[in-house]
Amino acid sequence: MSQRSRYMSQLRHPVSTCASCAAQWKMWLFKVFSVIYMVAVCASQENDATTYSSRERESTTPPPFVPPVPDLERTSSWSDVFSSEKVVLECKATSSSELSFTWKKNGSPLDPNLSPSPDKLTITATSTQDSGSYTCVVEGKKKPSQTKESGPVEIKVYASTPKPTLTRDSDFGEMFPGEAITFNCNVDVSSGWEYLWYNDENQISGVNTKSYTINSVTTQNSGQYYCKGKRDQFLTDQSESTTLNVTDPPTPALQLQTAWENVFEDEAVEFHCHVVGSSPGWTFTWHRNNQQLQNNSVEIINGDGSSLKITSVRQIHKGSYSCKAHLTSRGVNSGFSNEVMIQVREIPVPTLNLVTKWPDVFPTESVNMSCEMQTDSADWTYAFYRDGTKVQHYNSDKGRNLSITSASTSDGGSYSCSGKLKSRDVYSTNSSPLKLHVYAEKPTLTLTRDPDYNVMFAGEAVTFSCAISVQSEWTYLWYKDGSKLKVQDNKPKPTITQQPDAKKLYVGENVSFECKVENSDGWSYDWYKDEASILNNSNSLKMEGLGLLNWGVYKCKARRDKTGFNTEFSDQRTLQIFEIPVPTLNLVTKWPDVFPTESVDMSCEMQTDSADWTYAFYRDGTKVQHYNSDKGRNLSITSASTSDGGNYSCSGKLKSRDVYSTNSSPLKLHVYEEEEENGTVCSETTPLPITKQEDQAATTDNQETTETNGGLSSFLK
Repeated sequence: MSQRSRYMSQLRHPVSTCASCAAQWKMWLFKVFSVIYMVAVCASQENDATTYSSRERESTTPPPFVPPVPDLERTSSWSDVFSSEKVVLECKATSSSELSFTWKKNGSPLDPNLSPSPDKLTITATSTQDSGSYTCVVEGKKKPSQTKESGPVEIKVYASTPKPTLTRDSDFGEMFPGEAITFNCNVDVSSGWEYLWYNDENQISGVNTKSYTINSVTTQNSGQYYCKGKRDQFLTDQSESTTLNVTDPPTPALQLQTAWENVFEDEAVEFHCHVVGSSPGWTFTWHRNNQQLQNNSVEIINGDGSSLKITSVRQIHKGSYSCKAHLTSRGVNSGFSNEVMIQVREIPVPTLNLVTKWPDVFPTESVNMSCEMQTDSADWTYAFYRDGTKVQHYNSDKGRNLSITSASTSDGGSYSCSGKLKSRDVYSTNSSPLKLHVYAEKPTLTLTRDPDYNVMFAGEAVTFSCAISVQSEWTYLWYKDGSKLKVQDNKPKPTITQQPDAKKLYVGENVSFECKVENSDGWSYDWYKDEASILNNSNSLKMEGLGLLNWGVYKCKARRDKTGFNTEFSDQRTLQIFEIPVPTLNLVTKWPDVFPTESVDMSCEMQTDSADWTYAFYRDGTKVQHYNSDKGRNLSITSASTSDGGNYSCSGKLKSRDVYSTNSSPLKLHVYEEEEENGTVCSETTPLPITKQEDQAATTDNQETTETNGGLSSFLK
């Protein structure tokens, strides 16, 4: 056993077994009895020696050396230590004579040879048995000498390595950029600690205090945090870890609680703003056109701001609405939510029209009136009033019409109407009034003739006149011997019809007009385009293979050659002719080069009136989807194969007529022949560590690169 081992053994008073203890006690008793025996023998010999007088002894024996009382100092930092830490004791005594030093623990001497320096004792703690009260003893090396013992120094060795306690001043499940957090680490035994901090197993440099503060957290500060205590080379166990989760503030969701975005004045609109799956305690502010709104009697914001209700909308309330979320206690603010656009429309005023011709009628005549809005009239229901009294209610089965089947004087008065939106409680003001006058009785007729001769002779002319007591737009019926004569005062007006009856025609189509005078015959017809006469006297005008020059305004009139009688002009028909548009073929899915089993979607459409057309699709000139397919304007390939590759194009056919467009510009689709296990075909692959957003795209000379999910880029020449 080495000298140091025997020394540490003596410090700890090791006791291996009960048997070894008994043996040591026997040896100790043996030594005691041996000392007693030797003392007795010496005393016997002393009695036989020559006795000196006390004066002679005092004069010949020098007085014993009195050493100074030593000071025992701990030169290491701590008296309470943990396993593997060291305690250094130094025994200090000043004397002109040489001194010897011995060490005691709990009053028992230690082996003097175990300390390399007599006046210093180094204790390397290994267990609690190294704890105790240590002293040092000095005496002069020259005898005789007294001994002096220092005061004790208590050394405590802890049984186990301490574990720090980690706390934090903010225990939120999630934190947001800009917030501050402080972690505190504390070792509650001994002293002299400095602290090491870790985030996700990585030590945080530059921090050794018991508190670690992040004044403005970012998402990069997220992770598992823990700490350790350290003094000199000794480290404590690591503390329990705590998770810091830093996320960007959530984007609030704005919902329109009412069912419509286009509202009328005086309607109510309500919004709701909320944050999904985040910390509680959010409050909200409201913004219109990015200007914050304040709570008032019309714009009512509830307590936490999560709802906004506008009780009576006006034009000033139209605009784009959004909301923001706030954690006021933590100084956290979100960005703007999605926007909801509110359009505020003035409530339209209906128009009351007289469907029948005259506002003054006679008993038993019928009267029809119609009430309508200028736009979206079918969305409204109407009520009618006579002299302010409602005579027909909203939602009547008669809709927008008021009918009087047999007028009487009580039906006369000032009529008006108002509208109510069918789906909402929106009411218009009344229309302008319409005056209806009902005569008390039918008018009387007076028949006169000129000349008023009782006898007329053959060849003489006579004129009959019919006069009525009420002036209005009358037509007259003439009778002879009870039979009605067919006489018409006004010139007839022919009707003009068009086939096909379309507002828009295309180059190459055929069109025909027909001119007709009802209930008569013997007519010839004259045709006009843009007021210029067309050489055609038939009742029909046919044009084949229309061109842009055929665009114009067409009308007709009729004449009787025998009498030279001409009708009025017919109504005009405007013929509009356009070039047949060329459709555009667009790739709906992202890539024109795909891999086996990937899906591909294409869409064919016209720039205008696309819904009026049906479409066919072609691959390398072969039709792959016919007109009037149930897929409409789309071509879908659900699982691509190499046979699907090629040049695609599309053409359009007008749904209502046989008008066909030319093909669109081609769209090239390439389908790779192979598929790797990860679904990506690569000609050359190089693993690239994708660490930054700017690294996620790369180009090389004459090569394109495509990022894959695993950080693998494919360079396709």
